[in-house]
Amino acid sequence: SRAKTSVSFANDLLENDLNKEDDAKFRLGSFDDIGVHFQRMIYYFIRKNSTKINKLLESFEIGRLLAEHLRMQYEKLDQVITHDTAAISMVKLYQQQAQIRTDTFYYLLANSSEVLRRQFVESQFLDSLFAIYLKDRRELSMNQLRINIETLPFRETRPLIEESMSMLQTIINHRDDSRYIYDEILLHMRRHGTIEEQVKILQRHRRGALATLALEFLNMLVEAQETSLVFLLKQEGAIDCLRQVYLDNPSVRVRFPKIFNLIYKEEDVFQN
Repeated sequence: SRAKTSVSFANDLLENDLNKEDDAKFRLGSFDDIGVHFQRMIYYFIRKNSTKINKLLESFEIGRLLAEHLRMQYEKLDQVITHDTAAISMVKLYQQQAQIRTDTFYYLLANSSEVLRRQFVESQFLDSLFAIYLKDRRELSMNQLRINIETLPFRETRPLIEESMSMLQTIINHRDDSRYIYDEILLHMRRHGTIEEQVKILQRHRRGALATLALEFLNMLVEAQETSLVFLLKQEGAIDCLRQVYLDNPSVRVRFPKIFNLIYKEEDVFQN
C-alpha cells in the first residue's frame, strides 16, 4: 500500500508539472522545476545500483514512472517544435536535460535490476520510440531567436529522432546485459518497418540532412556486428540500397567505413 501511495504521489507530481502554463505559448513545464528534480532523483538512485535501493525503486515502479516522465517531456518537445515556440531559456536547458535523460536511460540498462527494465518495457515506451520519436525528423526552430553563440549549435537540432537514436544505441551496446530489451527492439523494428523507412529515405534523398540521418541509423546497426541486425538489413534491402548510395556518392565511404566493409563482405560471400 505504501508503494501504491508513493506511485500515486509521483504521478500527481508529474501531472501537475506537465500542466503548468506560462503567459504565452510556451512553458518549460517538464523541463524544469519538479520535472527536473524528479529526473535527477531517478538518475541518482538508479546510478547507485544498490540492492536495497533497487528494491525500493522496484516497489515504487520507478521503471514505469521513468518511462512516463520521458513521454511527458517528449510531448512537451513536440509542442515546442509544432508551434515554433522555442524560447531562449528552453534552448539553454535543452542540452542539459537531454543529457540527463540519456544518462538516466544508460544507467537503467547498466543497473542490475531486471525488474526496473521490465517495468520500463511494460509501459510501452519502446513502442512510442519506434512509432513516433524515431520517425520525427523535425528541427528545433530558431526562427523566433536571434542567432548568436548560444543558439548556433542548435540550428539543425532534431531533438526527438536524435535522442531516440541515442537510446537505441545504448540498448544495442548493452544487449549482453539486457537481452530482454534488445529482443524487444528487434520486434519493434520489424513491426514498424524502421529499416525499410531508412531505405526509402535514401532512395529519395542521396544527400542532405535526411540522408545523413538515415545513414547514421543504418551505420549504428552495422557497427554492432550483430548477426540478427545484419539479417534484418539484408531482409529489408538495406545492403543493396547502401551499395547504390556508395556508387552515387563515394565520399560516404570515408564517413561510414563499416558500411563499406559490410557491403564488400556480402559481395565476397555471394561470389563464393
